[in-house]
Amino acid sequence: MNGMKQWLMRGMWILISAISLSGCASRASTVSRPPMIYINQTGYPPVSKKRFLITADAAGTIVNFSVVRAEDGEQVFDGTLISEKLDDRKLSGMILRQGDFSDLETPGRYRIVYGSAASSEFSISQSVYHSLAADSLRTISLIRANIHIDDPLTGLKHPAAHLEDRNITGKDYSGGWYNAGDYGKWTHCSSVAIANMLWLFQLAPDSPATTADTTGIPESGNGIPDILDEARWGLEWLLKMQHESGAVYHKVDTEPDFAWGRPPEDDPYPRTVKWTDRNGTKPSTVDAGDLCGVMSLASRVYTGIDPAFAERCRTSALRAWEWIKKNPGTAQTDPYYTDNDTRQELFWAAAEIHVISGGKEGGDHLANLPSLNWIGPVTWQEPELYGALALLTCTRTGQNLKAHILNRLTASAEWLSARAAQHPFGHTVDRFFWSSNFHILGAGQVLAAAYRLTGRIEFRDAALGQLHYILGHNALGLSFVTGYGGNRVRHPYHWPYFVYGVTLPGWVSGGANPVPEGADPLLVKLQKKGTPPALCFVDACGTDGSWASNEGTLAMTSALMFLAGLI
Repeated sequence: MNGMKQWLMRGMWILISAISLSGCASRASTVSRPPMIYINQTGYPPVSKKRFLITADAAGTIVNFSVVRAEDGEQVFDGTLISEKLDDRKLSGMILRQGDFSDLETPGRYRIVYGSAASSEFSISQSVYHSLAADSLRTISLIRANIHIDDPLTGLKHPAAHLEDRNITGKDYSGGWYNAGDYGKWTHCSSVAIANMLWLFQLAPDSPATTADTTGIPESGNGIPDILDEARWGLEWLLKMQHESGAVYHKVDTEPDFAWGRPPEDDPYPRTVKWTDRNGTKPSTVDAGDLCGVMSLASRVYTGIDPAFAERCRTSALRAWEWIKKNPGTAQTDPYYTDNDTRQELFWAAAEIHVISGGKEGGDHLANLPSLNWIGPVTWQEPELYGALALLTCTRTGQNLKAHILNRLTASAEWLSARAAQHPFGHTVDRFFWSSNFHILGAGQVLAAAYRLTGRIEFRDAALGQLHYILGHNALGLSFVTGYGGNRVRHPYHWPYFVYGVTLPGWVSGGANPVPEGADPLLVKLQKKGTPPALCFVDACGTDGSWASNEGTLAMTSALMFLAGLI
């Protein structure tokens, strides 16, 4: 590289570092923009596909690009843009060109240089996602409810709050996690979050994400992997949420009032435990099915660690199953988490009960559930992957049933891989909606699990593609994960940030959302400008923040932890 080019590049590093791109609302309001290199801003495993995008109009006649070391601008790779233009006008309003540097496998910190533009820094490393998985788990520990928090790393500090949870109508419902931007605690979301922890532990027992006992949660250093300690924190709360009948309460919160903008210890509204919404009187199969599934899983995971606790979980699962058999189709009508289809939760519960009962229970339900024919991206409405994993990893599962489940998982992964290949940014959605990032991460979970069970590289590549999207390889050029990426979410719609000004690293924002129903005023304003769907996102927090695009949840962050840890 000649001296003049090196001088220009070093000047460009200074210019880039001085430009803040966190004002997503203004930047997302127009398709015309300066040249931008769309890339995973965290990085890539050495042996993997590594690609970036640039708008075709910005590309002009320049076809060459290079990869340079971040620390000194030394060129280490030359490449040429792929000639084919990629049409993403339906979702992002852009036509794009792609560059490929997959052959660069040397670990290090790099930037892409294209003409006068340079990308954010990124890493190539075998351990590139280790800190991401650890930070996501640690952030979950910082949203524990009803305990004193004093975290030296982030500065988050507040006294134990909502102490009335210890005595609601004479019973203790303390523990668990605050779910999202508010201080509510939901059983189905917690069940999904715990399942992500326990299945990561099961599928990747030697991963740093599952063996670490030093991530900085309260139990670190006790000789038990932190991921199991954090899961147990949630399980202990779920056990309290089960009624003596076997049914499961849905949530503890202050609906219809919410203390947005106040510290948790200053929440003035009365907290209650509810079956559904504030007027609901019937338990749902959704909550019971989720608890049954995760308690069954926990009874297997903790058997060699704490047999007495494992037996408590098993007993809870069996009690829930007896209730479910009498109430197999009661929907969840909570207006914030409506779920009219109980089949996915039934499948998860039946599969896990089939495993822990040695095949004596759950078989009839498995045979009659259409959800056996599709393993969808994991969300709070679609937990069927967990049931599939239970059956596929159990040595006692009948060969015909196991073959059918593996065939369905493989077919689902093939379909998701094909859909990802259709989109220039590699995601699996054909439309965006509230919490679109949850669906994208959930698709990545299915793909990563399918790769683990089949060894098919295309599933791993597609799973990585979902993670790339979340970490900056998207139409906004924005990492949706706090603390990760040069251009990242900096104002998450989350109570620690709004109340204390503290950003918890590893927290995921909801993602692009062009749907007007339920949208906040900032997002509606962006939508009304005719903004392409993939750009309908506002990085804003406050009384007028963007809850419909920038709010994350417990389960969503646990999905990031699962995907980063498994890959």
